[in-house]
Parts: sequence; structure tokens; C-alpha cells
Amino acid sequence: MDATPNKLTTSILWKLTLILIPALVVALSAVVVERVIVSNSDGNSANQIREGEYYLYPLSVELEGKKPNGSPWDSLGNSAPDPFVTIEWKGEEVYKSSTKNDTLLAHWSIAEFNLAKIAVAGGKTSVDDHIKAARISFSQGGSITVKIWDDDITMNDFIGEIQIPFTDLAIGENTFSPTLPGVTKITLRLVDIRTAPDLLQ
Repeated sequence: MDATPNKLTTSILWKLTLILIPALVVALSAVVVERVIVSNSDGNSANQIREGEYYLYPLSVELEGKKPNGSPWDSLGNSAPDPFVTIEWKGEEVYKSSTKNDTLLAHWSIAEFNLAKIAVAGGKTSVDDHIKAARISFSQGGSITVKIWDDDITMNDFIGEIQIPFTDLAIGENTFSPTLPGVTKITLRLVDIRTAPDLLQ
């Protein structure tokens, strides 16, 4: 009997295993990260930001029903905005989120992974390769600037920005209700790399 089909099937299954196992590891790691962050969001003094390195990313942004000038988000007036967020530190852009289409309430995650990229890399990957967050270090008197945008084909519309001193941040979730027309609130999540699991090192 010709064993070639069996060999072909085994080869395909082996390749799929090499691709899917790292992807599963990344997905599970993302869940661990979320649990660590949520457990720290209780307002304890232990969550105060200190010297060291941190991951910072937007957890969510909630926008008003109209632009800051009162006009519809869409020129045709029949769809919501396509928000994305950038974070600047020391005057440089250190983070840009993905765009969330047609929504007034956008959410992001700290981990993003792409099976195609993992396959191209031969199944070799690490969690750190898929962290989607700004990496910053604390300094006295330091701050970050969060800018909110509406992604458009011709030119992105600037919605507004908020400058946040490091002293206003704590480990875990940080929700701000800025006095920005068009913006209801923004929630940032801060992760202390030193106390996060080894997968964040």
C-alpha cells in the first residue's frame, strides 16, 4: 500500500501544530496579563507608580454622539467615528493603537498576534513580540500625552488630547473624564513590568 498520503497528512498536521501551539500560548498569556492587571485595580497604595518600567495602553475610549463642533462624525451623517489613540512620552510618539471602525465605544487589548506572521517565522514566537503597548519609565515630573483621533481616508480628524502627569497614574485601570468636547471618558491600563509574570520580561 502506498504510504505517501499518510506521510503527507502527518506533515500537514505537524506544521499546523507548530503554528497553533505558539498562538495558543500567546492567547493564554494575554489572559494571564489581564488577570494580573485587574487584580491590581483596587486603589491600594501599593499600586502607586514608582521608579521602573511600565506598559501603558488605552483600554477604552467613549465618545459623544457628535464631533466637538456639533456636526456628525461622518460627513454623510449615517455612521459613528473610527477612533484610534496615540501616546506621546518625552515629546515622541511611542504608541499608536489600531483603528476601531464605526463605534462610539472603542476597546483595545495589550496583546495582539497574527497567525500569518507566526507561520512565516516558522512557529517561533514570544509573548513580548505581540505586546501592543507603550513602554515607558517613571521619572519625577514626567507625564504622557494621550491623543484621540478619528481615522478618515483623506485626513485623520484630531478629536482632542489630555496630558497626564505620572503622579496621576496607578497600576491597573485609570479612568479620566477630560473636559474635551466630543470625549466622554478614556481608560488607560498601566502594567508594572517588574511585578508582571515572566512572560512580560
